[in-house]
Amino acid sequence: MEALLAIGALFTAIGLAFAGAARRPTVKPSPEGEPDGQPLEGRNPRGFGLAIRSLNHTRFLPGTDKRYDAQALIDFCQAIGCRWVAIEFAKVRPDGSMQKYGTTTPKARAVVEQLKAAGIQVGIWGWPDPAGEAKFLAEMDAAIANLRPSFLKFNPEEPYHGADNDAPFHTFKQRAASARRIMQHAGKYGLPIIISTYGGGPKSHPSFPWAAWAEGAAIGQPQWYDTKHKWTDASPRKFYEGWAPLFPRIDPIIGGSNAHTPEDMEREANEQLGWLRPQAYAIWDFYWLAIAPARAAAAGEIAALYGQPD
Repeated sequence: MEALLAIGALFTAIGLAFAGAARRPTVKPSPEGEPDGQPLEGRNPRGFGLAIRSLNHTRFLPGTDKRYDAQALIDFCQAIGCRWVAIEFAKVRPDGSMQKYGTTTPKARAVVEQLKAAGIQVGIWGWPDPAGEAKFLAEMDAAIANLRPSFLKFNPEEPYHGADNDAPFHTFKQRAASARRIMQHAGKYGLPIIISTYGGGPKSHPSFPWAAWAEGAAIGQPQWYDTKHKWTDASPRKFYEGWAPLFPRIDPIIGGSNAHTPEDMEREANEQLGWLRPQAYAIWDFYWLAIAPARAAAAGEIAALYGQPD
């Protein structure tokens, strides 16, 4: 109820039909805000976090139409109990071209500095592809230099699953070699690395180079969002058996998209977080919560139950 009231306060303050109370106070500054020239400080995320595909998406928050609106993002995170964010830096397409998300710009750095000052931990993430590996790593290097994140996250999906149509030109050996090069390059920064991919694990995706991606990773982040609502209570436990031997820690990412009602979100959280009690978890994703107050309120309720680990 506290989280729901906090959401209500946020939306009421900008004139929407939510009843609520005052926002939570800003918490102590996060230690990531090091001055330039200092070593990066890596830190595993804890509690509830959000994947952010673009800082442009702050324009969908209530009460603002501004892109890169740091204060609106901070208010939103504090209202729903979000303790960390992972901001996308690039997505490589199968043809080798790459979409960038502005993480090397001064305005992105300004937003991130304000997030850190408000106590919100910041990492970066991207979608790699063997077809554009060099471009991907160059953009990652530039984003790290600009934003000074405390962790890295990779989301290798279709291009690394040999059975998928998006990867017809890459053999398993090529996909595994690409994964190892990316992990070795990222490893030089000394930051925790999170690997997020399809939740079914090795049994469901045997053509994926699991061992290559797991080598050097601190956290496995299975994508446990049941968009077709066909899972049973036992499904996440079964998938966990495939993930657990590969990664030192399992922190799932659960669903909050337009395929999920608030009730779906709460049910899946109970099924997937209730027994695992992870040190951190994420919801996919910021955009889907920003445009839907009811889903944002559900995220806040979930965070009240599972987002504050000991």
